[in-house]
Amino acid sequence: MSTAEDAIYALLRAAATQQIPNMEALQTLDTAAWQQLMTLFQRNHLIVLSASAVEKMPREKRPPRTVYLPWMAERQMAVEWSLHQRKVEQELLSVFADNNIECYTLKGSATASHYPVKNQREYADIDLFIPHNHAVADQIIEQKYGVDISHGSAHHTKYDIHGITIESHYRLFDPYLPPSNKELEPLLTRLIASATFEALHLLRHAAIHFVSGRITLREVCDWAFLLNHRGDDIDWALVSDIVSKFKMHQFASALTTMANRIIETNCPLSTPISNKLQNRFEHDVLYGQGAADEHDKENARRALWKLRRYAINRWKHRFTLSDSSMKMFTSRLFHLIRHPQKLLHKM
Repeated sequence: MSTAEDAIYALLRAAATQQIPNMEALQTLDTAAWQQLMTLFQRNHLIVLSASAVEKMPREKRPPRTVYLPWMAERQMAVEWSLHQRKVEQELLSVFADNNIECYTLKGSATASHYPVKNQREYADIDLFIPHNHAVADQIIEQKYGVDISHGSAHHTKYDIHGITIESHYRLFDPYLPPSNKELEPLLTRLIASATFEALHLLRHAAIHFVSGRITLREVCDWAFLLNHRGDDIDWALVSDIVSKFKMHQFASALTTMANRIIETNCPLSTPISNKLQNRFEHDVLYGQGAADEHDKENARRALWKLRRYAINRWKHRFTLSDSSMKMFTSRLFHLIRHPQKLLHKM
């Protein structure tokens, strides 16, 4: 690994164990290197988690004040936003409970409970899963909050409450991207609220994002902390069967290898992968194309960017999913014909 990557993992290991970082991996960093490191943690949505390790460093060995103070200030803003999110989340869960609506949290909100401190898991919106009476749930929200509800997705509706975007899922996944989601969905729905569900949903959601664009170190941390916190409760035989059936075994193994650099896990998902492929996977997670400045392109430029990104990411289809590249392309094409606004969507 490079000096930068040694530093990344030193800070993440320290955050995971809530200990002082290994200073040997950090002592050679100058101001420019520290600034680049903070920027990388920003892009990976890990400012809060990384800050918890940086502030444990001996005062004389911390980053220069020009880096350290903005790092801590950004952490504080992220924590305050997280507290607001959780307040809104609890309010919505209470509303649904009062109306006998079955509701579960997904993704960032659910994963946060596995982090050393819950508000260390940063996320942009709140994802809810309402498997029954979803239309009734949306009506309740419309009547109580007077908000407009968007129906532009094939698996969730969307609305804003107190400045927070809510994605209210009636399906766990988009049934078209990839098409095999249609087969996987009922298998996972039967496992809802279990550790096995969390493991499979996290893997599948990360796999889809990896193929369509990229994942970040945040997803690696999600996997590491889930395994550390609930690994003993996961039905690994079932997870292994489903991961193999949907050809996510290489992806799961590569993700686990990275997770074990943050905190040692007992995850049995291990598939032999060449060093070249593992390194390509890790480089994409850390520095992958299609996530930074070009993500902000508009209109036709965004459409062209998405086509170029699709070509760049073709290797990921073979590495991650059972769906062939042609099947994915055809499904995506018909999906865009049905929903042309998706061509300009963030994913």
